[in-house]
This record gives sequence, C-alpha cells and structure tokens, in this order.
Amino acid sequence: MTATGRLLDRRRCCLAVIDVQDYFLAKLPADQRAPLVGRIAWLMRVALALEIPLLVTGEDVRRNGGVVAEIESLLPAGAIAHDKMVFDLMGQGDIRAAVAATGRDQFVLTGLESDVCVTHSAFGLMAAGHAVAVALDACASPRPIMRSPWSASAPPA
Repeated sequence: MTATGRLLDRRRCCLAVIDVQDYFLAKLPADQRAPLVGRIAWLMRVALALEIPLLVTGEDVRRNGGVVAEIESLLPAGAIAHDKMVFDLMGQGDIRAAVAATGRDQFVLTGLESDVCVTHSAFGLMAAGHAVAVALDACASPRPIMRSPWSASAPPA
C-alpha cells in the first residue's frame, strides 16, 4: 500500500471474525460478553451490507464448541466457520486457502482472544503481505492488561 492509500477500501476488505465461542466468552466478565458479541455481529451485518466477505473461525470446535449462535446465524448461505487448530489463521492450510479465495488484501480482525489468536492472525496476515486493521472495541481478552495488544506494545513515553 502506498503512503496515500492507508484507508480501507471495501472492495479490498475481508472481515475476519476469530473464535467467538462460549468457551472464550466465559473467561470475560459477564457484563462484557453480550455487548462484545453485539458489536461483532454489528460489524458482520455492515460487512454483509457492503458486500465485504466474511472469514469466520472457531478454535478447536470439537473441544471448545462452535461459534455462538448470533455469529453463526449471520453467515451467508453455504458459508462455514472454519475449525482453526492453530493460533494464527494463516498457519492452517485450508484457512490460508480461504483467505486467498477471498481475493482481498485488506483484513479487518475482530474476535477473541486479543492477545493470542487475533494478534497471531494479524502478524500472519501481515507476513503474507496483507494489510490489517483490528477493531479493538470488537475484540477482547480475559487478561486486563492485554485488552488491547496494540496499545500495550507501544513504546513507553
């Protein structure tokens, strides 16, 4: 991307919804769970209205359960939530193929957990040459110090 092309372009974007599962939500304070899912669902509805493809994952679905019903209900007909067995979605062949199949080079990330799968996926996508934006208010981690891995990694003032 050029220095003047830093804005996201809906024709180049894909919304990645990472691991929105009860297993991970249960680690958050109870009063944060529904609002978080609501913000993620809102982003999904906006993406669908703008014809932005969705890439949805659930981590180790057999062990952790599928994505929550509110998220699954927004998947377009025929779309699936990929069963992700690694932290970085680019580290798994079928998901890497799904990323390529979108034909998009900009990814907006949302989901759980901020300090593990969202961060690893962001780095994996960037290493593969994709631009990445993280919707911080639609991500979470149970570790209070890591609510925002991006601001937590900023150099001290």
